[in-house]
Amino acid sequence: MDSFLLVVLPLIITNVLHMVVVKRDWLSFFNYPVSKRLFGENKTWRGFIWIVGVNSLLIIPIGCALGWMYSFIKLGLLGAAFGFVYVIFELPNSFLKRRLGIQAGKSSTKYKWLFMFLDKSDSALGVTICIWYANHYQSFIPVLFTFIGLVTIHSSISWLLVALKIKNRF
Repeated sequence: MDSFLLVVLPLIITNVLHMVVVKRDWLSFFNYPVSKRLFGENKTWRGFIWIVGVNSLLIIPIGCALGWMYSFIKLGLLGAAFGFVYVIFELPNSFLKRRLGIQAGKSSTKYKWLFMFLDKSDSALGVTICIWYANHYQSFIPVLFTFIGLVTIHSSISWLLVALKIKNRF
């Protein structure tokens, strides 16, 4: 459970804060698409830098509070790695949407439920792999429950952010 919290809690806080940064257009000097042609205009350097950087900082006090006996540098590197995995696992979904002609920030009308699921599960898959690796799971069942839990957490937080008008759409 501690490794789940160590991976997930900083990512939740980092991503919620990122939504505030996007909403208020802070750090706009980094707000340039990584590749507009491949991933659309919403996958920006600001997101990459924010998620990786802030997650690497937030994991340190959380790791210490959970009793992880790693150095600050090791915790920070783990946080950066988890943040990097999170953003990298979002890219294939964006790439697929651009290939299908779905505009950045828009939903598919033809495959609405599929892309709604992909939007909430892409990064959850990457985080699940991190947790699986950290725990050395030998069975598929804990990995499956971790993935389902992460998709549920991601969906719940998205609904909350929409209700609070921090995020525009689910």
